[in-house]
Amino acid sequence: MKKSTAAKIILAVLALLCFAYVFYLNYSLRNIPHDDVGALAHLEAGMTSLAVGGAGAVLLLIDLVWVILGKVRGR
Repeated sequence: MKKSTAAKIILAVLALLCFAYVFYLNYSLRNIPHDDVGALAHLEAGMTSLAVGGAGAVLLLIDLVWVILGKVRGR
């Protein structure tokens, strides 16, 4: 396996792990009430979800551009 292929696979796996963490975080907050303390927990989880989900999206975009450039260059 080439190094570039392994790197593409690693990028895709990291992106999937980011999305899995976001789903886990949102699933784990289902039973927390929206009172004063719960609202802070939901706010923190929302901000974390945006950051980690955004990182996963960036990783997927990098992987996609890498694959497209490889196809265009004929590799």
